[in-house]
Amino acid sequence: MGVLFEPRRGGTAPTVPVVIAPRHAFPARHRLANPAAPALPRKKLPVGIQTLAKLRCQGCCYVDKSGLAINLIESGSYFFLSRPRRFGKSLLVDTFKELFEGHRALFERLAAATRWDWSRRYPVIRISFSNGMLKSRIHLTAHLESEARIDCHAID
Repeated sequence: MGVLFEPRRGGTAPTVPVVIAPRHAFPARHRLANPAAPALPRKKLPVGIQTLAKLRCQGCCYVDKSGLAINLIESGSYFFLSRPRRFGKSLLVDTFKELFEGHRALFERLAAATRWDWSRRYPVIRISFSNGMLKSRIHLTAHLESEARIDCHAID
């Protein structure tokens, strides 16, 4: 084993030691994985996907936050979800919807699989304002009536 001193760029800073050691000097647990081993397949990034069902069915990369969603539900409080655009608000709301509607298959191997009471189902009314800005109270009323009609058909 030897130590090599390399000067930093610019030449005025102190040198940084770099340790050079043969492979047998480190125990197996400290070695990097075999570089010749096949790489794991990369999962697709869920760009633009706002529903848990589509994200899970397409095998996209997903960081499980279902346990945190259950923590919010169990706290029994009201929440204002203020986050920047493209930060997963719609996906979080859809996760709540899938939990309350009892779609257990979507939560296999996730934190919610063992923490949620799958024997109970709840009706869900979801009103979306993601389609643009409503310019007047008349437009708001029409939008709410339209959304209510759609949700009533989904519950039947």
